[in-house]
Amino acid sequence: MAEKIFSEQLRLVREKRNLTQHSLATISNVNRSQIGKFERGTANPTLDSLVDLAFALDVDLNDLMPMSRYKEERAAG
Repeated sequence: MAEKIFSEQLRLVREKRNLTQHSLATISNVNRSQIGKFERGTANPTLDSLVDLAFALDVDLNDLMPMSRYKEERAAG
């Protein structure tokens, strides 16, 4: 559940910024293959990676991990 929300948000924000995975990797210092895994939901980011991605995308952590969506999905079961 959490991985899916994060992966969707990361891809959405990256695409809104017109960035490729490669360009995001360059400005965030997060490996491009890791970004791909995050977006597919096959890997979980470390806190350092989350912070690096948020800074690179110029967003708050809540934009990448919206607590309201987590709460909605937990309530739905």
